[in-house]
Amino acid sequence: MSHKYKVMLSYYTYSVLLNDIDAFRFAKNDGSSNKNRFINRLISNYYEVINSKISKLENNLLLLLKDNKNKEDLVHEILKIKEKNEESDTKKDCELTFISTKESEGALLDIEYSEYSYIFTLSGYLRKLFNEYAKLNQDERERIIFKEEIDLIKSAIKNNKQIFFKVINNKGTEIKYEVSPLGIFNSKDRQFAYLIYYTSTTYNVINLYKLKDLRVSRSFKDNLSPSLKEKIEKDLDKNEPHFINSPIIKCKIKLTKKGQKSYTKIFINRPKPILIEDDIYYFEASINQLFQYFLRFGSDALVLDNEELSNRLRNFYYFGFKSIKKYENKNTNEKQQKEIIE
Repeated sequence: MSHKYKVMLSYYTYSVLLNDIDAFRFAKNDGSSNKNRFINRLISNYYEVINSKISKLENNLLLLLKDNKNKEDLVHEILKIKEKNEESDTKKDCELTFISTKESEGALLDIEYSEYSYIFTLSGYLRKLFNEYAKLNQDERERIIFKEEIDLIKSAIKNNKQIFFKVINNKGTEIKYEVSPLGIFNSKDRQFAYLIYYTSTTYNVINLYKLKDLRVSRSFKDNLSPSLKEKIEKDLDKNEPHFINSPIIKCKIKLTKKGQKSYTKIFINRPKPILIEDDIYYFEASINQLFQYFLRFGSDALVLDNEELSNRLRNFYYFGFKSIKKYENKNTNEKQQKEIIE
């Protein structure tokens, strides 16, 4: 039976939850965010970790008080005081409401009647769970949300089996895959975790949130040839996981003072220079990574010696400018026609 729950959270924790709902593509059929499904998945996949953390602290305190006759009572009091102090320091600016589903009903019952109910109310426990989750890096949070998928992929790798999944492309078409999983890899900026998979001749990468109807296949994994293995290792050494199979290029980029400041501040997808000479930065990196990173710099980044990268950036700005002018001209014409009619 479903129940409605309300938990008061800090603005920071609430914002992390809402951002992850979109980042990990939890959406309803109409495209709107599916907060309820995400929250129930989070509780189901993470509450045992929270229990484990509390249990570990409890055991450490018991060891510390091993010679005290009333050590259990003292530990209980210490834990209650600790959580009470944390509660008093926690801001409760935002109201999170959700309705339980079959996925979380077992977890919520365990929480409500757990051995730690002397410390927490149910809402207090959930607040702690959400706060602990919000402290983690995004890729660690993603591994919690997609725990079942990751466990299934690990099982397939352990048993030398292929995996089957579906992907919905940008046109809404469903594409089926039966491939050999290599493993789950994190980006250096700790934004996402990625599945790298291969066939007998090629390899590729995909976001975990794109995997639909994931299951272990009956087929055994393809043989990973030494040459393909070497190619993957070299690619991962030069590239972030999500840029594998993107050609590696060498280029020089001149940065203005503002561009240099931006380079130190913008870390997502940031390529590592092999050399810096004054305002000239030398790179050997994926062209897709360089393009996605420096398109945010505008006139503060000038590509000096790579025509392909230079053209891609120029075309991005050019067609963006054309779209803006087209929109402005349309609005101007509509305004003029309206004035004539009036």
